[in-house]
Amino acid sequence: MLAAAQSSGAGFAAVQTVKADITCLLDLISQLNGSREKALSLDAFFLKAAALAVQKLSLSSAGFSFAVFGGGEKEQPVVAGAESLSLSRISAQIGELTEKALSHTLSSKETVPAAFGVCDMSSFGVYAFTPVLRSGEAGIFGLAAPEDALVLEDGQVTVHKTAVVCLRYDARVLSEAQAAQLLSAMKSLLQTPMEILL
Repeated sequence: MLAAAQSSGAGFAAVQTVKADITCLLDLISQLNGSREKALSLDAFFLKAAALAVQKLSLSSAGFSFAVFGGGEKEQPVVAGAESLSLSRISAQIGELTEKALSHTLSSKETVPAAFGVCDMSSFGVYAFTPVLRSGEAGIFGLAAPEDALVLEDGQVTVHKTAVVCLRYDARVLSEAQAAQLLSAMKSLLQTPMEILL
């Protein structure tokens, strides 16, 4: 079993974690969806942010996988060229691919392993977790459920939403410094969500 894990890259997996203030992100999604016929998903923002973070570090990824859970199984369909797609298109593709994943009708082209992936567990109420790194992946970002945090602003205590964001990565592909830079870029984008829209 250990040999199998190592041959798949799991034996070389490492993880780094940060806590991001996603108050502005959640507010922005709420505002945008208030005037839209088709809502933008949190998954779309998370996937686009991950793609932009990878692009900022000049790392290459032909597509980004995202986790779909159903019937006790996990599928990871791929959105190609996410860094250059609009959030509307990413959200639509996530919806279409999720339906296919749940009905087990994904094509082999739609499940080709990507260099990077995302796994959003926020809807499950999970506050911290380590995503599974698939064979062939350089890294996978994980998003946990938001928690209330008291923040002192201009002498006033306000409630913000924070969430744990992690990056599990193959230490043979990314160094600790590269992983830290990647996670820092991801955190910055999630905390300044207008940059994801541009």
